[in-house]
Order: sequence, then structure tokens, then C-alpha cells
Amino acid sequence: MKMTLWALALVASVGCASSTDIELPIDPVVDTSWEVTLQAGEEKTVANGVLRVGFVGVSEDSRCPVDLTCVWEGNAVVDVTLTLGSGPTIPVQVNTALEPRTAISSGLSVTVVDLVPKQSEASPPSAADYRVTLRIVPA
Repeated sequence: MKMTLWALALVASVGCASSTDIELPIDPVVDTSWEVTLQAGEEKTVANGVLRVGFVGVSEDSRCPVDLTCVWEGNAVVDVTLTLGSGPTIPVQVNTALEPRTAISSGLSVTVVDLVPKQSEASPPSAADYRVTLRIVPA
């Protein structure tokens, strides 16, 4: 049985359920995808407060610098965390070009929509410069 977001938030707020007891609603009438933009080190709450998404940082960035011409686009590895309700915080890694481009964890599918800034030969970004946009949908 699927729970409504209201019931889900109530269960999460009183702490009576573990992360395996919480199920995100899948209702074709309601938008069940969330897009969130985070800076490195930032965490935001989505899905009416039931899901916390954190952007730990970029652990690898071999994307082609914007000021060069490359044979391959390169890849960045984005480290995020997911916390559903009062459950544990789950670390997730998602790639921009290599598989897995989508990570599935805790019943959620996470995909990188955009990662900025782009690499530059003249001035590589620092860890604090990164911003990622993620799309999260029930898996």
C-alpha cells in the first residue's frame, strides 16, 4: 500500500518507521520527480520534507576542459547522500558520462542533470566551486 506524502511526513516526523518502512508515493496525477540544485557541502530537503539530499562533492573530474578540444567528453564522479525519513544516511556515487549514470538506492533513482563549473585548463575549479543539479525519482 502506498502512503500519501502527508502520512509519510507524519510517520517520518514521529520516528516510528525505519527507512525500509517508508515508501514514496507513486501517483500518476502527482509529479513524483524532484530536481534539486546543491553546492558542495550543502543539503536540502525535498518530497515535502521526507527526503534529505546532500552533495558531498566531486571525487573525480576528468571532463574535457572547455578551453581544449578532446576526443572524449570525460567523466565526473559526484558523491551525494540520501536520507529517507528518520532512516540512515546512504552514500551514493553517480557519474556524468560513465556507468552508473543513475544510482538506485532506498527505492530512489538519482541522476546528474548538470554539474558546474566545467573544467578549464587555465583555472580548474576548487571543491567549493561545484554545483550539481540532480533528478530524483522513485525507482
